[in-house]
Amino acid sequence: GQTSIGGAILKAVTALQDVNDAQKKLLIISDGTETTGPKILDERVQQSIESAKVTIHTISIGEAADDNLSSLSEKTGGMAFFHDEVSEEPSVPLEAVGQLTESDSSEDNRLYQVNRQMMTINARSSKTAIVDFDDSIGRDTLFYFFWSSETFNSKKLKLSVTSPAQKVYKYRGVKGPIYCNIEYQMCELRVAGEVKPGEWTIIVNNRDKKPLSMTWEVFSHQPANSDSPLTLNTYISRSIVTYPQTVTITASLMKGKRPVIDAMVSAVVTRPAEQPVTIHLYDNGAGPDLMKYDGLYSVTFTQFSGAGRYNVKVIASQDYTNNRNFNSSSEDLTRMIKEKQASLGARYIFDDLPPEGSGINVPEPIKPPSFTNRTMLPRFTRIQSLGMFTVKGYRSFEDAIPPSRIMDLTGRVTSEYGMELTWTAPGDDMESDQASAYTIRVSTSF
Repeated sequence: GQTSIGGAILKAVTALQDVNDAQKKLLIISDGTETTGPKILDERVQQSIESAKVTIHTISIGEAADDNLSSLSEKTGGMAFFHDEVSEEPSVPLEAVGQLTESDSSEDNRLYQVNRQMMTINARSSKTAIVDFDDSIGRDTLFYFFWSSETFNSKKLKLSVTSPAQKVYKYRGVKGPIYCNIEYQMCELRVAGEVKPGEWTIIVNNRDKKPLSMTWEVFSHQPANSDSPLTLNTYISRSIVTYPQTVTITASLMKGKRPVIDAMVSAVVTRPAEQPVTIHLYDNGAGPDLMKYDGLYSVTFTQFSGAGRYNVKVIASQDYTNNRNFNSSSEDLTRMIKEKQASLGARYIFDDLPPEGSGINVPEPIKPPSFTNRTMLPRFTRIQSLGMFTVKGYRSFEDAIPPSRIMDLTGRVTSEYGMELTWTAPGDDMESDQASAYTIRVSTSF
């Protein structure tokens, strides 16, 4: 049929004319290009958007979706998402809608994406998953379950969700606390009110003769009396990438106004014609991360697979491995950090000064942590869909991306004619892979 996205925008803007400017939001979901006018780029449509001061969020379904959708979001201050029908699971559009709900809500009513997993349950078997709830979530909680096999016999599905208080919610083929829509291949559980922190247990029992692929995800609000929520906010440096430009992905992880350090923060990036890639973000003062210990985790994305649309999701969680390589101008502080790494997970820090004599310059207002004045965090997970960016002009045959800059070079005199240099190693392409060689230049004057 004929498609006029611009015409739909004009009708939506008219419907929103009596709405307060701050509340004017549009969500456009499309899987094709415009075939008739009025179109997005028509002057009348652009003038209508500008005068209405409306924010437009977009979800592009498949590679055939109109290229102007993402630029429309960028121009109006909205968010753009991409869903690859071929390689992605069916819950991606819902995840995007959840992110838009989160970004458009007040802090007290913010909807957090707590966790999300894909699992395969073999025939006549079951699987168990654990979801950790910390004390800054747990009000009006939502569980969603999706499966993708149209031949799966839903009568053979058993679902149970157990709360930290050991209250059990079940689905056994009849209506109950867990409601399932078999036609849309999904189930949902809504838990009203507040629940205490702790472990939620999900059990999926597949009694069918065929394996079942399922995706589940959990959303929740912060409790009414929570004054220090654990928040994840994510940013991307550009939405249009002209190769060999790169993209910086940044995540801010805070407990109230305090930075959370030593967390495990990763980005999952879906790519054209390739499997998704997972990369780690660091708060180590190297590469694109300008300052360590400030709760801002960063990475430069360079693992391009071709021209097209890329979708980004960031996951932050408690990290009990802590194999980070911390560097400091104080040998004692470095040693203390390494001794703590094996046993400490994510924690947030107070506005305290570093130990006297540590040799660290402390720019206000960010200060490195001391080991006596910090609070350990319970197990947690936060997920945020960052949206999409588009790569143009990709050339696979050209190694055009340089290593990242060395930001923390330090030197120590070891003898009359010797010096030891220490730095955080950059990669071959920014922070990715490994640089093949270094050039060291010496000068007797500056």
